[in-house]
Amino acid sequence: MKYNLVKKLGVGSAGDAYLLDNGKAIIVGKREDSFGTYKAMYDKMKVLDGKITTINYPKVYELISPCEDYQYGAIVEECIVGKELRDAVKDMDILEKREIGKTLAKFVAEIHGLDIVGDKIEEMNINLAKYDRSISILKDYLPSDVIERLETLRQDYLSLLERKDFCMTHGDLNEGNIMIDGGRVSGVIDFGNMEYYVPEIDFVHPYFFDRDIYDAMVENYPRDIDEKEVIFLELVVNIRHFKNIKNFDDRREKCLNNIQSLLDRYMSMQ
Repeated sequence: MKYNLVKKLGVGSAGDAYLLDNGKAIIVGKREDSFGTYKAMYDKMKVLDGKITTINYPKVYELISPCEDYQYGAIVEECIVGKELRDAVKDMDILEKREIGKTLAKFVAEIHGLDIVGDKIEEMNINLAKYDRSISILKDYLPSDVIERLETLRQDYLSLLERKDFCMTHGDLNEGNIMIDGGRVSGVIDFGNMEYYVPEIDFVHPYFFDRDIYDAMVENYPRDIDEKEVIFLELVVNIRHFKNIKNFDDRREKCLNNIQSLLDRYMSMQ
């Protein structure tokens, strides 16, 4: 079945989101691995059904396999109303930002507290393998001394993963996935990166987007969050993300610059 698209809602690395004439939203894949991402997200979202109460999140209605109309598959879900935080934040004062942070803290505490236990060792091995593959790709783009430093930091990554309690995480709580309506969080979208991982990952994007929001999140979260670990995880995120954007000149250069600046910043905190 081909749906009638009303307007484009957003652009993502794996697919683009559109509003449908029935009021729902569809994310249409645009990469060969898009359907695998949507299948994993569909399964994860079904696990979440009825378990998140602090905020609204998109209920998933249909998973569409690759076909003539949707070459790389698609997923149909509830449409969450509102502006993306990146567009809404310019009109907010500090008190409003802090309220956003407080709401996000309650959300991440709830998702982190879900009674869902994964295989920590397996997830550690998966993440370390992704790190290694990403470094091998970056060897064609970064100076050898930078690569050597990143290879050395693999031990830091392993140590962080070993000492942390893993939990269910959103995994991509960036300013484009937080929806705002009337100055408040109307919902969180895009659970495609949801995984059994370290809780600090859900503080990474807020830290680098808006410190007022981040500070309120940290203050209202029930466990301590280490700023150095947040910075290190942002470095890991950029390293792992590089393979997805290396063919886009502007995004590639920005990512490479981020990796080097984050590396310097993290090393200076040692």
